[in-house]
Amino acid sequence: METITDPARLAMYTRAMRKTARPVVLVPDSDAGQLVLIQAARRIPRAVVVAVSSGAPLQVEPDVTFVDSTPEPTVLVDASPSLTRTLRLVGLTHCTDIMVSELHFDEVLRLQQTITDLALEVTVHTLPTLREPDGLALARVNALLSSDERRAALALSAALTAGAQEAPKGDDTVLAAARAVFDVAPDITLTSLEILSGRLFARATVGEHELVDTMDIRVTGN
Repeated sequence: METITDPARLAMYTRAMRKTARPVVLVPDSDAGQLVLIQAARRIPRAVVVAVSSGAPLQVEPDVTFVDSTPEPTVLVDASPSLTRTLRLVGLTHCTDIMVSELHFDEVLRLQQTITDLALEVTVHTLPTLREPDGLALARVNALLSSDERRAALALSAALTAGAQEAPKGDDTVLAAARAVFDVAPDITLTSLEILSGRLFARATVGEHELVDTMDIRVTGN
């Protein structure tokens, strides 16, 4: 594994890999199970996996770790710093593929739409939301929750599960079932609940922490 801190050196390295006809797979810094994302990226034949780190050690070694210390973007795409950073990484790495989690599904949709609008030759791969044994979505913010906050946060996945069970009855019933869980759940505040491209997506706050979760509600035939 090679660790790169210089953006120009990263660009030179990935250009060289592309010239050998190897796919370059970008795994952005993720709060939703970067280890699994890297492992999935490795399954792409002959892939060169470039994982982005904010400085913390990665749990599994990609081919290249890029420690991103580039400044915050000033010209934003869709008023989103995170989307702009991801697109900058796409440019730096000359990647053919990008591997992301469905956890922040609203951002995934915006990323895909931007790539389509700008005619970038990048394929977006998504992995289902990873969960801890108690059902809470895997995210770094969970480590910041107190025991009481964690218990409150479990209502988020419970609400999505309740909504998903009503999927055959239509979107309105799905949303009503999910909201009903939040109506009786203590110490958690629902801030957003919507259906995005076949997935139920929610934002909620517990204490000072914002949590997100998503669940597939597409109905498949027997």
